[in-house]
Amino acid sequence: MNNFQNQISWLLEGDPSIRFQTKKDLLHISGSELISEQQKILTEGWGKRLMDKQEDNGRWENALYSPKFRSTFYSLLLLKNLRAPVSAKINKAINLILDKGFYNDHGINLWPSWNRSETCVSGMFLTIMSHFALDDKRTQKMSEFLLKEQMKDGGWNCRAHKGATHASFHTTMSVMEGLWEFQKKQGGKSERIETALAKGLEFLLQHRLYRSHRTGKIVDYKMTKMIFPPQWQFDFMRFLDYAQEKKIAKDERLNEAIELIFSKQTPEGFWNQELLHSGRMHFSMETIGKASRWNTLRAIRVLNWWN
Repeated sequence: MNNFQNQISWLLEGDPSIRFQTKKDLLHISGSELISEQQKILTEGWGKRLMDKQEDNGRWENALYSPKFRSTFYSLLLLKNLRAPVSAKINKAINLILDKGFYNDHGINLWPSWNRSETCVSGMFLTIMSHFALDDKRTQKMSEFLLKEQMKDGGWNCRAHKGATHASFHTTMSVMEGLWEFQKKQGGKSERIETALAKGLEFLLQHRLYRSHRTGKIVDYKMTKMIFPPQWQFDFMRFLDYAQEKKIAKDERLNEAIELIFSKQTPEGFWNQELLHSGRMHFSMETIGKASRWNTLRAIRVLNWWN
């Protein structure tokens, strides 16, 4: 059995969320088999465990945003990353956050002491709403809020209103994902959004994804680790997974990041879970230092795009 066949066999032994993405992105299966596999995400495995923790009021931990990462907001983000299908219970939770947090500037503000929306949270929530195909005019308004928040250097920073003049890797990635997910939901390309995404892409490429544009040094070693699930923090695989899905043009400034993937492959042909973001999760999906189906799946689809 060759390496790819061995990898695929191992992935297909995993959780329904792994099987669904493997069949869709690596085996290019479509139709009823794929639909059936996606539906299992909510009735078996990790997705079911997560849905079982949702309370009757629609919340997780009876909280909208905190604690990280067990609140309603981050539970929805995980369900999106599992690629869960639309459901009434998920939409109920989304509307709880939207009804409570949609602010007069058209972003998300869940903090009574604030007088503006939080850019990172708005970007992530646009991702959630768009993935679950929420039919609500506030989705469009949130995309417009994020477009207005773009900075001169092409990125975004949730502290721009406090005087920050350089974009943030974290905020930029969250907003780009949100605008891209919104774009997909619309079923067509908006010139304004494509222009904004191109500027954000150039900002990240100028930094080789995780390096200072001034010193060339790695900004934070965590950005070079393979981590699943992603939360609000930036890392190189989170970007590359976005890049492969959007099918951006190959750029030599990504060579180092691609080589980083190759360097992390184990002799058995898999990729490990290298780190988890600090915070309380509902449950552990994979073990740090052990072979990771999530990272193996993501590495293969990134390399397939690159090659």
